[in-house]
Amino acid sequence: MAESAKVNSTPVSYYIKLLVCLIFMFLFNRIVPSWGGITPIGLSAIGIFIGLILMIVFDFGLIPSTCLAMFAIVHSGFMTGSELIGSTIGNSTVVQLFFMFSVCNSLIQTGAGEFLAKWMLSRKAIQGRPMLFLFVLMVVGWMCGPFMGTSGLILLYTIMDYVNKTLGYEEESDFNMMTRIGLQSACMIGMAFLPFKGITLAIFTSIAGALEAAGIQTNYAYYMLGSGIIGLLYCIGFLLCMRLIFRVDVSRLQNLDITRMEGMENLKITRPQIYSILFTIAAILYTIIGLILPAGAFKDYFSSIGLWLWAALMLGLMSLIRYQGQPVINPDKLMARIMWGVALATAAFTAVGGMLSNNDLGVKAWIAQTLSPIFGGMSFPVFILVVVAIATIVTNFFSNMATGLIIGSAVAPFCVEYCSSLGINGTFICLGLVSASMFAFLTMAAAGPAPLLLSQEPFVKKPGYIWTHGGPALIMGMIIIWLVSTAGAFIF
Repeated sequence: MAESAKVNSTPVSYYIKLLVCLIFMFLFNRIVPSWGGITPIGLSAIGIFIGLILMIVFDFGLIPSTCLAMFAIVHSGFMTGSELIGSTIGNSTVVQLFFMFSVCNSLIQTGAGEFLAKWMLSRKAIQGRPMLFLFVLMVVGWMCGPFMGTSGLILLYTIMDYVNKTLGYEEESDFNMMTRIGLQSACMIGMAFLPFKGITLAIFTSIAGALEAAGIQTNYAYYMLGSGIIGLLYCIGFLLCMRLIFRVDVSRLQNLDITRMEGMENLKITRPQIYSILFTIAAILYTIIGLILPAGAFKDYFSSIGLWLWAALMLGLMSLIRYQGQPVINPDKLMARIMWGVALATAAFTAVGGMLSNNDLGVKAWIAQTLSPIFGGMSFPVFILVVVAIATIVTNFFSNMATGLIIGSAVAPFCVEYCSSLGINGTFICLGLVSASMFAFLTMAAAGPAPLLLSQEPFVKKPGYIWTHGGPALIMGMIIIWLVSTAGAFIF
C-alpha cells in the first residue's frame, strides 16, 4: 500500500513550479522594483505574461492557466471583470473561433475531408505519373493541416503503407522516409492557413491586436492568399529537392494504380459531404467577397455582418438542412469539439497584450527601447528574416503557441513602426510569424502531430535521418515563408 501511494503521489516539483507561476502572476509588482518608467500595473502585466507562458510550458493546461491569468489581470486593477469579458470572450475575434472551428470541422464529421483526399489521389490523370502523383499527395498533406488534422495524416500514412507494399519499397528506403517527411512538413505549413481558427488565431492576434490598436488593419483574405502561395511553393520545392538533391527513386510509381486500394474504388460523395464542403467554402469566402464588392450600401451592409456572424449563419443553415430525415450535421457535437483551451488562451493573451501595449503603463516604451539596438536599425526584409528564422528554429523544440506569442508580443511595437513609416501591409508580418511558428516537425516536442511521424519504425531505427533530410526541408520552408511574407508586405 505504501509503495502504491508513493507511485501515485504528486511530485513536489509540481507544486514548486505552480508556486513560481503564481508568484509571477500575483506578486511580481510587489517583489520587483519598477524600472524604465514602467508603472506598478505595467509590472503586473509583465509578471502575468511570464507566469502564463510558464504555466503553458510546464504543462499545467491551457484552461487553468488562462483562467488564473485573467483573474490576475482584474486583480491588478487594469480593468474590471465585466470589462475583461467584454474585451476578450465577447470580442468578435474570439467568438469567430467558435463558429469557424465548428464549420470547418463539419468536413471531419461528414467525412467530406477524407472523401476529397481520396478523390484527388484517385484521378486517372495522375496515375502513372510519379512526380504529379507525389505533388497531389503533398497538396493533400497540406490540406490536412487546416481541414483534417491528424486524422488526415493517418489516412495518408495508410496510403503510404499500401504504396510501399504494392511497389516493393522498403520501410527504410529514401522514397518512403522522404515522402513521409514531405507529408508531415506540408501538413504543418498548412496548419497556418486559417488565421481565424485555433492556435493560428492566438498567434495572429499577438501582432494583429497591436496593429489594430494603432489603427492599422489586417486582412484575412490577403493572409490566406499568402499562406496558399507558401504551401504551393513548398510542395514544389520539396519535390525538387527530393529528386534533384537527394536523388530519390520514384520510378516505380509509374506502375501504381491507387484506385485498386481498398476504400479508393467507386468513390461516391454523399449529400451531407457536398453541403459541408459548400458551406465551409462559403464561410471562408466571406473575407474575399468583402474585398471585391464595389463600394455602396450593399458592401456596407455585408461588412457589418462580420466574419463570426457569417460563420454562425453558415453553421445554422447547415444544421437546418436534412438528409434522409436527419440534419446534415450535428451542431451540438461540433460545438462540443471547440478547443476551449485555445479560445481562452486567445482571450487571455488578447487582454495581456492590451496591457503590454498600453501607452500609459510604460511596458511598450521599455520594450521598444530595449530591443531597439537589435531591431531598430534593421531594414524590413532583414527584420522579417530574423523573426521567421527565430520562430522556425525555436518552435521545433518548444511549444508553437508559446513561441508565437512570445515573439509576437516582443516585436509588435516594431511591427507598428514599420507599418506606419513604410506603409507596408502588416497582415504579412502576421503571416510570417504564424507560418514559422507552426512549421514544426523535427522533434517530438515540436508539435502535437510530430509523434505520428517520428514514432514510426524507420525513424526510430534511423533517428539522424530527420535531421539530415528534414533539416534542409526546414531551411527551404523558412526561406519560402520569408520571401512570400516580405514580398506580400510591399505588394499588397
